[in-house]
Amino acid sequence: MKRLCKKKLKKKKKMNTNHNRIRVSDLETDERDKILATNSKGELEFIATKNIKVDSYNALDYIQEGKALDARQGKILKDLIDNFNQSNHQQPYLDELIPNIYSPNTTNNIIIKGSFFTPETVVAIQGQSINFFKFKSDNEIHVNVTTGQTEGTFNVTINNGISKTFADAFSVLLGNIFTPEESDWLSVVAPLDVKTSGEAKIGYWNTLQSAVWNKQFDYTRNFRVQFRVKRSPLGDPSDLDEYLLHAHLINVSNGELAGHSFWMFDDGYQVGPRMINGNFQESVSLAPIIYYPTDYWETNIQDNVIEYRYVNNVLYAYYNSELKATFTTKLTENVRLKINIKRFDLVGIKYIETL
Repeated sequence: MKRLCKKKLKKKKKMNTNHNRIRVSDLETDERDKILATNSKGELEFIATKNIKVDSYNALDYIQEGKALDARQGKILKDLIDNFNQSNHQQPYLDELIPNIYSPNTTNNIIIKGSFFTPETVVAIQGQSINFFKFKSDNEIHVNVTTGQTEGTFNVTINNGISKTFADAFSVLLGNIFTPEESDWLSVVAPLDVKTSGEAKIGYWNTLQSAVWNKQFDYTRNFRVQFRVKRSPLGDPSDLDEYLLHAHLINVSNGELAGHSFWMFDDGYQVGPRMINGNFQESVSLAPIIYYPTDYWETNIQDNVIEYRYVNNVLYAYYNSELKATFTTKLTENVRLKINIKRFDLVGIKYIETL
């Protein structure tokens, strides 16, 4: 048995070594700056590092697989991506908050609609605590918010990498809040669209459409009526006309005008939001009267909050929470809101019975 084992060992030493295998003796060298490489015959051999040829290529323009970016090329690629993102990144836009009025010291969910939202978008509401966000799409974010104890209107800041603040977009009020639903409108003149809660939108451009909200505003209590004017996508509101919309407080008993009414007035030379009394002898401007600059509608009209406040038997007009007028007219009975619109939509319509 011992002889057989010796014979087998000898035979193993004579095995064919014509393979790409490294012999131990091949690694026994004391020469510096050498590395193993495969030659054209598929054999491993030592070569000097100074003789190594590097495959030179620009990986940013290369289509062959297996090529890697070096540090310089990686930096170039990063700069290209950053520049692309920066040039294509747009500031966020706030269309509406649903709802945008809450009671103090409550926790609620709100829907933020707008444009250019991302999963990393951050929302902050002045004076309120944001608990968590939920990204739905580039046009919608859901936010859980706990309101503070201070009443008022507050700024909303949206940051998608570019930060933009929307003034007075969120309200905290102590009182009962009512929003008109489709079934709450009376005497709807088609094609006025009142399907969306708290909104009235024109269906035809430059055609008078009207409706009455069948909600009685209690003149024995303090209350607020508010809405926002929104540019309709159906046309350009800067065409000349006597008026573009108006919103009246009318008496429940006879439908007649009660006090002043809100008008979007346009006399062919100047335009602006105003409060006008029944006989047109008194007109109070809510925003600067402008002679048709191109950005007037977005700057002075779009998404600004118009508000009637009736407090202790005195009727006030507010524009973005700023007092604009105090009227001497006294309400003698409950009133409703009547709207007439031709070229604008009304959104964010609310009635709040305050304490």
